[in-house]
Amino acid sequence: MITKEQWEEIERLLRGPFGRVKFKLNEQEIVLEKRFIKENVLIICVFIDGEMKQSMGWPGEDYDPTIEPIWNKRSRSVYSTKSKERLTKLYGKRRVKKEIKDLDKKIDWYEPFFKTFASMQRKYKKIEGLEFIDTVM
Repeated sequence: MITKEQWEEIERLLRGPFGRVKFKLNEQEIVLEKRFIKENVLIICVFIDGEMKQSMGWPGEDYDPTIEPIWNKRSRSVYSTKSKERLTKLYGKRRVKKEIKDLDKKIDWYEPFFKTFASMQRKYKKIEGLEFIDTVM
């Protein structure tokens, strides 16, 4: 269990432009590091045992279910709202459901980064067995 004081220390480091924090979960070392992805855009990257393979978060043969509590979950509809409305207008309500089976389908995937500290903290507070190791400047 991570204490309130430890969360404050983690927040102090990861809210700044640079920072690195180490956690441990089920014999895995998790490192959160603040990095630039574009000019003037910072994110918190998640490294598991020193590596970050984005293919582990996409459905397929490289998918690893152990990243689910650690990485950021994202989802997107196969069809945008505008496309759904256009197709419904073109075919009608009944026919569009019959012709296009995956009209309301969503695709879920996991990303090894968080855009804000608050989103990372909400997710990591729910993880049982997460141990805070140290902060590295």
